Amino acid sequence: MRLRRFSAGIPRSTALFAGNDKMAIGAMNHLHRRGVRVPADISVIGFDDMRQSAFVLPSLTTVHLPLYEAGVMACERLIERIHGKIDRVAEVLPTHLVLRESTGLARTSEPASPT
Repeated sequence: MRLRRFSAGIPRSTALFAGNDKMAIGAMNHLHRRGVRVPADISVIGFDDMRQSAFVLPSLTTVHLPLYEAGVMACERLIERIHGKIDRVAEVLPTHLVLRESTGLARTSEPASPT
């Protein structure tokens, strides 16, 4: 439902940044069914770099998250929690942008009429 409300505003929107790659691929599917061209009309970016993202059409631009390392960190924090450690933590993992075909230059507004 939220994607329908978002896509109703596509004439103003130039990009969609999804919370993960599966959501981004679902959004691209929805946009395609509505006749919206990715990336010509709107850019779509995912987050986590799942393997399948390279094989959808257009291939998905995404932010790579080292999932194995994230899982290891989560398990370590869980074990600490089980042993009574309740300190707050702020973990940072290295990420990088994986540029593929689902992003392009943002379109500009309509050209001004000649005077």
